[in-house]
Amino acid sequence: MAAEKNAMRHDPDYMTSVRTAQQSWRDYIKECVKAVDEADQDLRKDLEAVVKDGQGGKGDGTPGTGFNGQAGEIAKADDAQKQERLDLAWLKKRDDETLDDYIERLQKGGMTRLTGNPKLAELVSNISKSTVTAGAFAAALTAVGMNSFKLAGYFKDVKAGNFPKAFNAPGTLLERNVNARLAGAAPGGLMSKLPPNVVGALTGSDEAAMWGGKMQNGRFFIPAASEANLVTVARQGGMANAMKAAGAMRGLGVVGGVAGTAYGMANLAAYDGEMIRKDPAKFATDLTGTAFSASMTALTVCPTPVTAGLAVGTGIAYGAALVWDNHEAIGKGLEKVGDGIADGAKKLGSALNPFD
Repeated sequence: MAAEKNAMRHDPDYMTSVRTAQQSWRDYIKECVKAVDEADQDLRKDLEAVVKDGQGGKGDGTPGTGFNGQAGEIAKADDAQKQERLDLAWLKKRDDETLDDYIERLQKGGMTRLTGNPKLAELVSNISKSTVTAGAFAAALTAVGMNSFKLAGYFKDVKAGNFPKAFNAPGTLLERNVNARLAGAAPGGLMSKLPPNVVGALTGSDEAAMWGGKMQNGRFFIPAASEANLVTVARQGGMANAMKAAGAMRGLGVVGGVAGTAYGMANLAAYDGEMIRKDPAKFATDLTGTAFSASMTALTVCPTPVTAGLAVGTGIAYGAALVWDNHEAIGKGLEKVGDGIADGAKKLGSALNPFD
């Protein structure tokens, strides 16, 4: 082995191959070092481009104001947010938000924490808000239309000297149909076999509503359950008869109306002058919405021309406020509809034009 190594060291071709390999590795290492140095220089240029050293001289070790110049403040904010999550502080109502704003924020926050997707939470909140707004506008429009029609008929009868038709409480259409059919049911028929007390508990008792009888336009008027003024029934026959006259279905409407009105008043109480100046359209919507809820509750309890007139007035104001508050969204929607109609007309004209 020693003789072979000695022979290889004295072989010119072998020594040439060794020197060639050594030089090749030196060149390779040199290229690697060069590549790393170029990358380092590029990184240095990028950092110098984004970092603005606003204090002292450049590179003198003083704190800067670049991309990491506020690292301390950012760390404090992160700690505060972490503590907020742990303390569930996001569940607390803020001073600058109404009850509606608070509930909307809870919906978004809960959905974001549940799904981890704030965009999805925003989408769900917008859909929910749009649905509620459309439903409120439809309810106001329906109340205005129906009660305006009833008022027109009432005053027409009064003017003609006829006995005017009584007003029915909102949401009592089913009650009127069931009670009327039950009263006129033929013996042995299906309707006659229904327990009157059970039906009356749901739809209202016409017998209990008789306590609401009164003189009206020179005649004694005996109301049906759907027509009874519950205040009059309670005053003349007691609260128990008023509850019987209302029935469960109308009674739930009264409870819901009172709760909605109370919520609206609490929501209005959360406003201050700055919040009203910041978004007057929203305040007007909440104000007229509460007034509309109160008037519809009064109409449910006391179906009279006065409460019907209040429902019409507040319904018109509420509908107008909803349009004002959502005029931008409505405008964009109409613009899209207009673009669609224009595009459809263009395509129709193109289809009918034989030279196109």
